[in-house]
Amino acid sequence: MDVVTRVGRILLGIDAKDPHCLHCLAFACGIFTDPKQEDQAVVVHWSPLIEYANSPIDRLPLDKLLSLAASFVKEHFVSAVTQLHESALSLSSREFPRACIYYLARGMS
Repeated sequence: MDVVTRVGRILLGIDAKDPHCLHCLAFACGIFTDPKQEDQAVVVHWSPLIEYANSPIDRLPLDKLLSLAASFVKEHFVSAVTQLHESALSLSSREFPRACIYYLARGMS
């Protein structure tokens, strides 16, 4: 669950408009800017945003691209956590007896 906590912090940083988190988000989604013209951005051909967007993203300003990238990451993170939870629940119910699950979840009192 350490991964979930770390990604949760990154998502909070994106929502808070933390420059470091936004830079990492842009890099991960293939959004690059010219340091001299930071309001204009280039999206590389391998960017997942090209298929994710409903319309062409060639001329979108940087803030719109970052907003699109944030929604893309959040959507995929939620589905990954849901799948992880379902897989872990299935494995735990198969591998551990019912009494063990109670103590794993609640702890000894």
